Amino acid sequence: MNSAAEKVKMNIILLTGLIFTVVQAESTSNLTLERRRYKEPCQKNITLKNDQNFMKNHIIHKNFDLRDTKAWTRYLEDNKLLNRARIQSFLLASSRNDVEQICSPSGLRVKSNKDGNLCSSKETMPVYEVKIFSKRKLTVKRHVRHVIVACSMVRKRCLPVHYEGNEKLERTKSKCITRDSQRKIRADLNQLKEI
Repeated sequence: MNSAAEKVKMNIILLTGLIFTVVQAESTSNLTLERRRYKEPCQKNITLKNDQNFMKNHIIHKNFDLRDTKAWTRYLEDNKLLNRARIQSFLLASSRNDVEQICSPSGLRVKSNKDGNLCSSKETMPVYEVKIFSKRKLTVKRHVRHVIVACSMVRKRCLPVHYEGNEKLERTKSKCITRDSQRKIRADLNQLKEI
């Protein structure tokens, strides 16, 4: 009886260790993808699904008084965003299509030493910057500025996956992505699917 109980205990310890190792490897591989440096927007090997996180973290998807800090606190709590970052930027739901269009021939490339997949809106948009000092103390400022995002290929579409808060980056006159490169990327993705 003792040896059977010890075997069960040992199997549980081994299984726990195995699960921990798999979880650790998975989180490390996700971290590697997050920090990867890109040479250009929407590279063919990009298949991240961070567009959903981007939309959740940066597009305001509920109606509330945007001047009311208590309403902002409720919004952040309800969407589990309160502890995400001390400074967060939000865009209106009505801007969603304009934000997605940044990662298309409608957007402009941005010069960056860090990442080559950054693109900017041609037009300015309202951006709400929320600074969180504590759970009950925050400030909200409305700015009108060009929006800069990182663009990656997601489900055969080039979409924003990261909001770049550094508005001092230099915008170029080059299109974020040309229609020809967009078609080539889609063709490459289709070839990868067949393999």
